[in-house]
Amino acid sequence: MKTISIIAEYNPFHNGHAWQIAEAKRRTDADFALIVMSGDFVQRGEPAVLDKFSRTRMALLGGADLVLELPVRYAAGSAEYFARGACSLLASLNVTDTLCFGCETEDPAAFSALSSLLADEPEAFRRYLRSYLAAGNSYPKARLLALESCFFPDSSQSSPGYDSHFASDADPLSPPGNPFSFKTATELLSFPNNTLGLEYLIACRRLKASFDFLPVKRQGASYHSSLPQGNFASATAIRKNPALACGYMPDVCRELYEHAVSGQMLHSIDDYSDLLHYALLMQKDYTAFLDVNADLSDRIRKLLPQYKSFSSFVSLLKTKQVTEARIRRSLLHILLGIRKKERPEDRFAGLSYARVLGFRQSALPLFREIKKRSSIPLLTKAADAKKLLLPSELDEFLLNVRASDLYHITDPGGGYNEYRTQIIRI
Repeated sequence: MKTISIIAEYNPFHNGHAWQIAEAKRRTDADFALIVMSGDFVQRGEPAVLDKFSRTRMALLGGADLVLELPVRYAAGSAEYFARGACSLLASLNVTDTLCFGCETEDPAAFSALSSLLADEPEAFRRYLRSYLAAGNSYPKARLLALESCFFPDSSQSSPGYDSHFASDADPLSPPGNPFSFKTATELLSFPNNTLGLEYLIACRRLKASFDFLPVKRQGASYHSSLPQGNFASATAIRKNPALACGYMPDVCRELYEHAVSGQMLHSIDDYSDLLHYALLMQKDYTAFLDVNADLSDRIRKLLPQYKSFSSFVSLLKTKQVTEARIRRSLLHILLGIRKKERPEDRFAGLSYARVLGFRQSALPLFREIKKRSSIPLLTKAADAKKLLLPSELDEFLLNVRASDLYHITDPGGGYNEYRTQIIRI
């Protein structure tokens, strides 16, 4: 039995996602596609356009076999945090043969090489990174500059090759390849899907995960594109123009999405403006919350009298050094009460459970294999958390319950209850 795993948001699910699942299964001859998916809030620091169970149903109808929830602490975190949480979950289950991810640059050797460099993070690289951050660069720019200074001081020349700097051929995450250039590194770090793919590989190296990886080139429109291309439109384009769902989603998913549109069930960041305003007013110091440093905390406090809405406050807080995505995530952490871990060594502690959002009946053999191999419990009922988790682990689970309850506050009619919501079965 072969299993591919995909880390996703499906915000919303579209033709490109269905193609990726089918293509990954075809290339690996896999029997099952296991998806680790963000819950009700996503990595951009926003609510998902559709709730997690609606997106789970779409994923299952689109080719997925089992969908698990990525806890909100990781789902709404930085790319590093997002990747570490998802890969830790997959490593704990011990059923993944191949991790598949979409990318703009389909070059497995380049991904392997650069992830090896960034995973090791020698002290010289860290010094350069701190220096470029102190100079006022954003983290993505500072990392690229540090990479160039540390490993490619003459960026017009190729690096010596894998044997000099990179992991050995025996490492399953490090296939051999051609010499690696700074130009290639720049390309990998300049596109959003490439960047996440690198973070997955870095996380897998640090976790010593044993599964293989498969980058699959993104089809059609780019990640941020507002225009469709061929049979594909980006999730960004569909969120901006729901009418695009008609032609760029599998038919069974389109019907669900159009029903949500007609019922005014789509969610946006400004639906939570009043809630965020209240949460900000209730605090004097925001540094206890994940991703909020002293400078950002001071800036929030200084500009709070000018607050009008969630999105406009993000724009007001933005600086050259801090991206809007980082600010959205920080504000979302304050809204949801996601605090920093008390001990730094617990920042990347392994996940303590796997929450099932939905599955195909035909995936029962995968269920049995997970129960046999997994080092963490598989939750199919929210109510089971109290008897399966330790008190500290239960606190993390309840954080997700509260996040979903808050997400549904804006629903027409209300009445959402996480404990009464049934997982999706297809």
